[in-house]
Amino acid sequence: MELTEDVVELIMRLLLNHEIDRTVACRFVRPWVEGTLPSTRLAESGAQTIHGLDIVRHDGIALHPLTPDADNVFVVDDDEHVRRCHEWLRRAGRSTT
Repeated sequence: MELTEDVVELIMRLLLNHEIDRTVACRFVRPWVEGTLPSTRLAESGAQTIHGLDIVRHDGIALHPLTPDADNVFVVDDDEHVRRCHEWLRRAGRSTT
């Protein structure tokens, strides 16, 4: 299955509306980030953006958590999370309103 900009937009909007956890979104896009599944270049950049939103630090090591968002303190704070999603949506020519 090829990852498209429409799918990335949907995931980002779900993230922005708090309808999906960062950890869930990250797991979803992982096959495209790792190059296991095909994607368009722009969709891949969006997947990379999503993939970086759930990083936490544990004992000084940056990693992707295995638990839902509720108890995690992310390296990317909420304001930066929103900014990065809106920036990708803008670059992709998708309205952010």
